[in-house]
Amino acid sequence: MTNVKLFSKMIFSKYVSSIKEYFELIQKSETCKNMSDFKITLWIGLNALHRVFEMVLIKTKNIETASYYAQKSFIYYLEYMEQIHAADLSSSLNHTDAILFVYKKTICEVCEKGESRRTYSDFDNDSITIEECELRHIMTQMFLFVNTLFFWENDAFTFENRLKLAQMIYKHEFLYDKSIAMSSYLEIIQNKSDITFEKYEDVILELSKIVSKKKNLIDINKNELILLKVHRESETFSSKFKDSTTKDLVKWLTV
Repeated sequence: MTNVKLFSKMIFSKYVSSIKEYFELIQKSETCKNMSDFKITLWIGLNALHRVFEMVLIKTKNIETASYYAQKSFIYYLEYMEQIHAADLSSSLNHTDAILFVYKKTICEVCEKGESRRTYSDFDNDSITIEECELRHIMTQMFLFVNTLFFWENDAFTFENRLKLAQMIYKHEFLYDKSIAMSSYLEIIQNKSDITFEKYEDVILELSKIVSKKKNLIDINKNELILLKVHRESETFSSKFKDSTTKDLVKWLTV
């Protein structure tokens, strides 16, 4: 296994762990869950977590440090939201101010410390040797996969549904190797059908079983897949989606 692939797996492990912890912390906050724009608040917090993880990783080349500051990011984010609520200022909530507050407490802190004055030396055993452009590419792929998985466009999905998805990717870390293929297939399902969370969850589990066994799926061209498998056989796809089992649908889709 190459260093890049090994480090990618290590990064993904810490990244999805941070996401799971973020959702679990939000679950405990009645303040956030009762917000009228809760889904937007949740999504913005996740974006902040990602940006902090990415920028700290690039700056320090240390996975544990990135994970540490990602955790701080959503703690500060929740703290800001609860302070706004306690001051009865929820109607004037500005998410940009919340993000700036988080960045000041995390990314700016790392930049101000500098390499010579780091206070996180205990994390040095998790340092990585990957070029910045490669790190940015790795983080972009992870972010694409996670955002596709959460299916933000589906307003019928609840917070509890997406919490379950966060716990799912944490449990099935092997999904990272096939995340590009998974994203491609999930986008097809999302764009072509109305789907309940229960069926969506079944699709993910069935897809994960199949893509984990097929070495060539990681190089799938999404546009080509849609053209050959869905556009040309749209009636079959609709029939499979409506009348077949999830296993049969996924098997047909991935042949």
